[in-house]
Parts: sequence; C-alpha cells; structure tokens
Amino acid sequence: MFFGPIVTNMGSRVSFTDTLARWDKQNFTSVKVITGWGLFGGWSSNDRAQILSLTPNPIVRTVAGDPSSRRHPLPHPGIIIDELRPWLDMKFNLMVELGNEPNIKPVEDRFIWEYRYFLDQSIDLVRRMYPHAHIIAPAFIVNNTTQRWFDVCKDILEKCDSVGIHAYEHVSFLSAKDTPRTNQLSTLNNMYEGIKKPKV
Repeated sequence: MFFGPIVTNMGSRVSFTDTLARWDKQNFTSVKVITGWGLFGGWSSNDRAQILSLTPNPIVRTVAGDPSSRRHPLPHPGIIIDELRPWLDMKFNLMVELGNEPNIKPVEDRFIWEYRYFLDQSIDLVRRMYPHAHIIAPAFIVNNTTQRWFDVCKDILEKCDSVGIHAYEHVSFLSAKDTPRTNQLSTLNNMYEGIKKPKV
C-alpha cells in the first residue's frame, strides 16, 4: 500500500520548493500529480524531475478522461499520450492513471460506451508506446451509475495493471471509535473483487 499527498494546487514555485523540502523528510511512498494543473504556470522539465524523484512510486494522472474537465471529458488516446509523454520519457515504468471519476456526472448510456471505446484505445496506445508503464484505470465514485459503468467497462478495466478507487468517508474508514457511515470502500471493494490481472 502506498501513502502520500496529491498535488492539487501548489500556487507558486516558491511554495512548491518549500513543500518538497518538507515532504522529503516524511515517509511518503508515493505522490500523485495531475498533468494539466497543480502548479501555477504548468510543469517544467525540472519540476517533473523533482516530483518524480521525491518518492519511489509517483503517480501521474491525466486531465483527459475527466468529465469534470470541460475540454477533454473523454480519454482520447492522442491527448492522453501527449499529456503523459514528458513524464514517461523521464520514468519509463511510471504509474499513470488514465482519467478520473468517469461517472461523476449524470450522463446518457451513450457516453459510457464512448468513454469505454476511448479508454480501450488509450490503454492500447500507452501499452504499445511505453510497455513498462504501470497503467491505472480511472477511479469510479459511488453513485447510482457506478454499477452500470462497471458492467459496461469491466473487461476494459481488466486490461489495466491497477484500478483506481475513490471512496469517501465522513471521519474514518477503519477506526473502531468512528464506524464508517458511507460504506463506499466496501461497496467498491466488493464490485472490484472479480477484476482479473492483465496478461502482459
């Protein structure tokens, strides 16, 4: 199990440098960044090198394939590879997550099938261009569409090395004192239990 922060908004490069210096003293085993945001002005080659060397298991997530992104709600393979290329060129076995929370918005069934198609194409392209990359399927959230998405996309998820899970809880997942109230973690774990590992 990996443990570490997600970079959502560093603001300035001064705060980025200061934060990295503080994080370097922590026992983080991972850090997660998003290709298109998180650092004011965008990610330079030096920024990428710094963040990738911070922990042994960094994760880079694409903006494409995130329906909350107005520009690229679908994981188009060309856009996915353009986002990931500068990161994967630095670390060929990087863990990369293709998209985010595809079921975050109420959508027609057609969108689910479109998303499935492009995710499948993106997995194949990343696998072909960067065969050592560790591909993570985008994480679902728990809502009234989750099971439908899973039913349609299960075989595509199985082509990935890992599958993301976004489970939310009010206080704690495990504490004996604070019993989990949403049960999202157990809901998703049960759903993903039958996922098969890819044959590489």
